[in-house]
Amino acid sequence: MSYKVQYIVKEDERVVICVINGTRRYFSDYMSNRLGQQDYLVDFGLRVENRYNLKNSYSGIARCAPGDEWNEELGRKIAFNKAKEKLNSAFFKRAKTYVNEVDNRFNQLIGVINNYGARLALDADEREKEIEQMLGKKE
Repeated sequence: MSYKVQYIVKEDERVVICVINGTRRYFSDYMSNRLGQQDYLVDFGLRVENRYNLKNSYSGIARCAPGDEWNEELGRKIAFNKAKEKLNSAFFKRAKTYVNEVDNRFNQLIGVINNYGARLALDADEREKEIEQMLGKKE
């Protein structure tokens, strides 16, 4: 679940670029490790799959303003934070999508259970009527 950070420093242009690489499976790996691919999620078709993968890299750029003093270390921190913000934004969009899908699937399952319960209640009512009719016919 790790990713690699690369910096490109262009001091003559007063620019620092941070590229976070290897993020393609970051979300699915993170969720799988946290959820442990719980059997009930897999059974309900809620496996964290490749469709939740992120792009493989995110980048951020820090530009030194004309009147500011060049500071590479500060530029690296700013560029990294910008790249990480993009990664986090993509991560949480996928998390929201996944949670919505889990919620929808559980709502579907609740509907199936409720329908089954309603059918059982109808069946019980019908059987009770049949028994009453049979008892009424015997008398």
